Amino acid sequence: MLRHLSIIATVLTISCNSAFAFDPPQGMTVQHAAVDWEAVAKRLKGKELLLPTDLPPDVVRKIDQSDTPVLLPSEFLQGLTTKDGSLIDRGTVTFRNSDAGYTAVLKAKVFDVTVVATDEVLIDPKRPGAENIGKDFTSPFSATYGGGGQISFGRYGAFYNIEFICHKVSNDGCVTEKEAFRYIEHLITLGGKGVSSASPN
Repeated sequence: MLRHLSIIATVLTISCNSAFAFDPPQGMTVQHAAVDWEAVAKRLKGKELLLPTDLPPDVVRKIDQSDTPVLLPSEFLQGLTTKDGSLIDRGTVTFRNSDAGYTAVLKAKVFDVTVVATDEVLIDPKRPGAENIGKDFTSPFSATYGGGGQISFGRYGAFYNIEFICHKVSNDGCVTEKEAFRYIEHLITLGGKGVSSASPN
């Protein structure tokens, strides 16, 4: 199972920067997410979201325009609720929509945390693990150049990748596997384009 998730994670990492504007390589297909907006609406109705202050109107507007459900680690929330988008000592959060989802970045002291979401993924239907596309999954932690790392995961039928980028190149790594997984243990569901038309049970 872990090997299958690793394959999905590798493909997801390649494809989740933007929507595909080219023909996929031979044998590969573009898989569009069947997002479960009813599940998203149900989670929001359950009052999972607890914020210290209301989100600014521009942030709410971006969330409502997202083609994928907006999920962010709780560490991002204070930056989104700060009027000027800045955090004293803790970093700065930016959020922008893309053609296929969104990108959110938390600039912290030791590393930057980037969350990329997409409703499209490039897959090889013949590869093991392809049948798991669209289901909830969490890939193993994967170390990246410079001492950082990344984890890919699926929620609500959409695809996500969280990457930790070190401020300074380190052979010892600037983030541990335990630290990385802590960021996705308490993901907060904020909404998305399909929530308004969904009917939560």
